[in-house]
Amino acid sequence: MLARRLVDAGQPTPAWAAQGLEAQLFATTRPGLIAPDIQPLFLSWVYPLVAQLLHPYSRGEMRLRSADPTDAPRYDPRVFSDPRDLETLVDNLELLREIAAQEALYEWIDVEAIPGPGLRSREQLRDHARATVVSGHHQIGTARMGLDAASVVDAQLRALIAAQPELAADVLADTITAFDGLHPDDTDALVRTALAWFEFRGSTAAVGKRLHLHRNTVLHRLERIEKLTGAAFAVPAGAALLYVTLQAWLLRTPGEHTI
Repeated sequence: MLARRLVDAGQPTPAWAAQGLEAQLFATTRPGLIAPDIQPLFLSWVYPLVAQLLHPYSRGEMRLRSADPTDAPRYDPRVFSDPRDLETLVDNLELLREIAAQEALYEWIDVEAIPGPGLRSREQLRDHARATVVSGHHQIGTARMGLDAASVVDAQLRALIAAQPELAADVLADTITAFDGLHPDDTDALVRTALAWFEFRGSTAAVGKRLHLHRNTVLHRLERIEKLTGAAFAVPAGAALLYVTLQAWLLRTPGEHTI
C-alpha cells in the first residue's frame, strides 16, 4: 500500500542528478517488530515522498464472477479492512514530514503541496491516506512457499514432490533414473557435489573447498551429471530440473546426506 506526499521544489533537480528513485528507507514504526514494516520512497520528479506499507494485515479476496471461464474474476482488495494498516501508513506520513523538515533539505523544498500544511491531525492524515492509497507490488509467483497447510512447496521444493510422488516419478523419470546404474558411493559423490554447487551459487572453488576436492574434480563431476541427465547447470531450466531431481532423489533415498 502506498500513499502520496508531494512537496513543491525550492529548486529543480539537475538533469544529471535525477535518478527517478533517489533513495529509500526501510524502517519500523514501533518497537518489537522483527522486520521493517514501512519503506518510504524518495523520488526525483517534483519531489514526491511516498509512504509505503510493506506487510499489510488486511486481506482481500478473489471470487469467480460466473461459470464462464472467460469472465474476469471479482477482486476486492479490502484495503484498510484491518485498522492497523491505516495507522501504520499515517505513521509513515508523519515520518516523511519529519524527514522533509531537516535542515539539509531546506533549499530543495518550498512548500508541502500534498496533503498540505493545513492537514495536521492524525484523523486528517487518515482521510488523506484513504483518498490516495494505491497498491504497489512485484509479482513473484503463485505457488506459496512455507510450512503451513496452505503452502504448496517448502523451502527446498519438497512438499510438492512428497505430496504427489506419482507426478514426480513421471516428470522426473528420465533424470532421476539416470543415477540408478551407478554404484551407490558414486551416486552419493555426484549428488553431494551438485547440492554443494547449488548451495554456493555455482562457485566451483567454494564447492571444492567444502568437499576438499580439486576444482577440476568438481567440474568433472558436474559434467558427468550433465551427461547422465541431459540437463545443463548453466541453463536456468536445466538447473531447475536438476535441483528438483536432487530433492526427489533425497526423498527416495532416506538417510544422512550432508555436504
